[in-house]
Amino acid sequence: MFKKPLEALQPFLSQDKQLCLLPVSHEDPVLPVAVSETAILFPKQWLKPSDIRLVSSPADEAAEITRRLGAIGLAGLRAHKGARAWLASARTEISSREFFARALLACPVETDWDAFLEPESCLTHLQIMDEAIQGGKAHLDGLDPDQRRLYLPRVKHARFGYIPSSTCNALLFYTPHEHESYIVGGRLEDWYTNKAHMQV
Repeated sequence: MFKKPLEALQPFLSQDKQLCLLPVSHEDPVLPVAVSETAILFPKQWLKPSDIRLVSSPADEAAEITRRLGAIGLAGLRAHKGARAWLASARTEISSREFFARALLACPVETDWDAFLEPESCLTHLQIMDEAIQGGKAHLDGLDPDQRRLYLPRVKHARFGYIPSSTCNALLFYTPHEHESYIVGGRLEDWYTNKAHMQV
């Protein structure tokens, strides 16, 4: 029996690392699959928000932003650093129920947590998401081919971080220091477009 994700990955988490939960489409193993020494693919609905103390999802943020708009107005909301980035995430309206309704790859990531909580723009969130997805893919790419055929036969067709109902991407980030997690959503196409412009 596999341990809960925090217990299983605790040796690899530190003050400088977070746990990322990355949705993986086209795969739904019967039991958790250890894809590397530090990454586990969990079947859909195997994990619960309470396992990683979820405090925010885009759907929750949308409701909270509406409440705050009524209390402090648009000017007050804009004065809060990172508000526009969280608003962009909220617009995806991805709920925790949608997020946990698919297989999730749990792996450690290194993220500037302050920049995550108070991003300069939505591009900060998108960059963090893209880096986590590339890291997650690397774990699966390193899986022994025989194990991949046995446990994850459809992984080569998988989409990482994609939530079909919203046509957007979403990832969950958990920090052991604060023992809290956030689901953040966005359109990674916007980040790829920005990177392309920067490289010109």
